[in-house]
Amino acid sequence: MTVKRWGAFACLMAIMVQAATVFVIAQREEPIDVVDVFWGIAPNRIAVGPGDKAVPLTVTVQNIGSDIISGISMQLELQPPFTNLTNGRLASSYIPASIQPGQSASAQFMLNVADDARIGEYVIPLAIDYLVVEQKTKTESSTTQDSSTSSSTSSSTESSIGKSSTSQSQESSTSSTQTSTSTSSTTFSVQRRASTVDVGIWLPGKTIIEVFSDVKVLTAGQTNIFPIVLKNVGSAGANSLKISVSFQPSTLGSSPIVIQGPKSEWYVQDLPAGSNLTLVPEIFASTEAIERAYQIQVSLSYRDAVGTMRSEIYSLGISIQGSIKIVVQSAYISPTPVGSGGNFTIAGDVLNEGNVAAMYVNASALISPPFESIDGSSIYLGELDPNTPLPFSLSLKISNGTADGTYPLEVLFYYKDVFGDTHCFTKSFDVVVMGVYQPPTPQQPKPPSLPLPLISATIAAIAILLYIFLRKRSRSQT
Repeated sequence: MTVKRWGAFACLMAIMVQAATVFVIAQREEPIDVVDVFWGIAPNRIAVGPGDKAVPLTVTVQNIGSDIISGISMQLELQPPFTNLTNGRLASSYIPASIQPGQSASAQFMLNVADDARIGEYVIPLAIDYLVVEQKTKTESSTTQDSSTSSSTSSSTESSIGKSSTSQSQESSTSSTQTSTSTSSTTFSVQRRASTVDVGIWLPGKTIIEVFSDVKVLTAGQTNIFPIVLKNVGSAGANSLKISVSFQPSTLGSSPIVIQGPKSEWYVQDLPAGSNLTLVPEIFASTEAIERAYQIQVSLSYRDAVGTMRSEIYSLGISIQGSIKIVVQSAYISPTPVGSGGNFTIAGDVLNEGNVAAMYVNASALISPPFESIDGSSIYLGELDPNTPLPFSLSLKISNGTADGTYPLEVLFYYKDVFGDTHCFTKSFDVVVMGVYQPPTPQQPKPPSLPLPLISATIAAIAILLYIFLRKRSRSQT
């Protein structure tokens, strides 16, 4: 029974020794290990996405053996969507320094990423050639011994009255010296090795944020809504996004343009790829800012797909123009009602309630049945200064045969600002039509009449002549 136990124990020890030998051999075969693969150059990791060109890929290896490793050359066998700078399929790099056991070193590969690449992990073969430098130290020692002997004799005599004595002594000693000498010699053996490993390359995507606004002009003297659009056109999201909107500080005291209210900063947890965000700050511009240009700064800070904090500043240009606000006052229609076939007039005042002049002001009736255009259906008013009313008058005709009723008439007012842009608005008037227009009846011509004194004189002359005639007649009869 004891013999069997010893036999089993011997077999177990043999298996353990063999396993240990296999482990050591395997460890010696792979003394180098890939411990990290990332985009960028340490310590700066960058986010990379589809379409990026000439971006560095860092591969970090570690010496996990017990010998020095040197002369490390690596070659990536690239597969889509990756290519080298010349669109080839091989990318090489070299680590010139030696790596001590336990230490690490990195190499960079410059790669292109295809435009149609997808976000995710790609497995690429990596061939590694290197030299293993094995250091062996041999120590030899030798010992030498030296011996020496010495002796000495001494005597003394002592006397006193009636007594005397003599004594003698002898001493001897032996010493031995032993010297050890050791010598060491170091030898190096170099072995070239090669291995191929599969490395995972993670394509995280790249955050690209565009900042723009469709509004280019703000109006002085009032609060303006200024929408700002943030659009993530990249392939990765932006996390923990902080946004602030500001103006460059004025060197002339208070700024004529300010952001009203507390809404000048925003925080967004996540802005995914392909999404957009619209901010609506309120901006007030005073009249001092008229015909000036300003820069609005939009500051962003966020974490990209690899966790790196990014900061970006964008500038949006705006110009400030004055306010033009034209209103129609004291408008009336004459005559009212208007008969079918008759003419009528629309008159009133236009007033500019803004803070800059309106130029090339025109008023024109928009002709449609039952209205007809005649001379005076449009009028040029010229320049309209702020707070200065300007009269206008338009003449039109009602078509013959128009039925009784109320008909709307649109009058178009249009003008230009200092930038040459045309603006317009319409004003509606209700025209009442009733009956038929009767033109004035022409008066019949009257015969010319004599003045009253002349008539009286004529009658008196006739009466006198008649009296004289009758008198003469009566005399002739007698």
